[in-house]
Amino acid sequence: MKTKTLFCALALGSCILPLAVSAAPVIAAEFDGTGLDYAFGSWSGSVSAGPSALTIGTLATERGGGGILLPGPRDMTGLGIALTAQLLAGNAASDILVRLVDAADNQAVFDFATSAFTTTAFTTVSLPAPTFSVGAVDIAHIVRMEFIGDFSTDDFMRFSVDRVASYDPTPTGTVPEPTMPMLVAAGLFALTLSKSWRKTR
Repeated sequence: MKTKTLFCALALGSCILPLAVSAAPVIAAEFDGTGLDYAFGSWSGSVSAGPSALTIGTLATERGGGGILLPGPRDMTGLGIALTAQLLAGNAASDILVRLVDAADNQAVFDFATSAFTTTAFTTVSLPAPTFSVGAVDIAHIVRMEFIGDFSTDDFMRFSVDRVASYDPTPTGTVPEPTMPMLVAAGLFALTLSKSWRKTR
């Protein structure tokens, strides 16, 4: 009886798995019929706004980019970036950069490999922290967000962007995985209860 009770307690305890809950992503930009506020380099005249996504194509290469002006300074401290995009036929670029820019033009840059996206459907790829920074970024006061090539080659960029979201990569709550001492204690407690129950019968 003791063995059976202890086994049941251990089995119950082992079902308690770690639980991590992260805050829901916050949409920073959603391109449903809207476009960029500005473009530069080879992206000038090569970016179009569709009903559900922004398309970069035509003569756009890795030597160009564009951006949106945020309605007010945005605090991006400790936040990651999730990019939802789809590759288009003819893309030869290896990276697309999302950079967060402060009022002094310092930048926190998230480098997304285009190989993480597909040509068959929109895919969301997340980076929990900037890949690198340019200057002393005031990450608590970001005023614009830019999409650019890495300016390494003249390879064509062909892709559609659905949305960009910020998210907190740190779980907001965790339930720790039970340790062996915890499981043994639970078994002994169940055994004690079993003895008390038999004595009262």
